[in-house]
Amino acid sequence: MTFGHYDRTSSVNALLTELNWESLADRWKTARLQIFHKIHYQHVAMTMPLRPKMHSAPTRTENAVAYDTLTYITLWLSSVYSFYPKTVRDWNRLPQDTVQISTLEAFKSAFAVCLM
Repeated sequence: MTFGHYDRTSSVNALLTELNWESLADRWKTARLQIFHKIHYQHVAMTMPLRPKMHSAPTRTENAVAYDTLTYITLWLSSVYSFYPKTVRDWNRLPQDTVQISTLEAFKSAFAVCLM
């Protein structure tokens, strides 16, 4: 719509790149992690239903503020693609210095750098 290209052969990815717009998947991931950050740092009146892992230092694949992933039975009862299972996987993979930022604005800035 923005460019007025209505051909079936137009590449959506090329147009998004040309406009310097984020993909919908990246915008949803950003929104999910910002909500999770608010819950983790108690910026919203909601309790975290998950237990944090007890890492004294970051591991090779997870930061020190990682959460337990849900068990198979819990995943069977809920969806693997629902908010908590999907977001915990992304949260646990974030760099240590990013998850330790307690203010939302600073977290947004640091997370934007992680996406690049």
